[in-house]
Amino acid sequence: MTVHLRMILIILTIIAAWIFSVNVKHKKLELKYTLMWFGEFVILVIVLIFPEIFQYCGYILGIRTVMNTVYFLGFLMLFVIAFIATVALSRNSVRVKLLAQKVTLLEKEIREVKQGKSKGCE
Repeated sequence: MTVHLRMILIILTIIAAWIFSVNVKHKKLELKYTLMWFGEFVILVIVLIFPEIFQYCGYILGIRTVMNTVYFLGFLMLFVIAFIATVALSRNSVRVKLLAQKVTLLEKEIREVKQGKSKGCE
């Protein structure tokens, strides 16, 4: 990878991190969900500055070419992000069900109180 390409990728990574930061600041994204992305941005910048890291990781994993190491680690990172998003989605689904049940019970109580007051006024 040429130095020019690495510089462009570092700049794009910094821009992506800035976009995430702005979205967190404006409450469009929650910080706990973006921390994984920030971690990956840091790792990407480190690897772009020191590309030998991919060669070493590939050697340790028994992968022959650097590009295969890049694809494998990229897939692994995306898999982790997808897993974290799935866990968060599952938690939110359970929360929505519980909130719907609580709202239904509260509406029932309100109807019963209104019916009790209307009967008491007669």
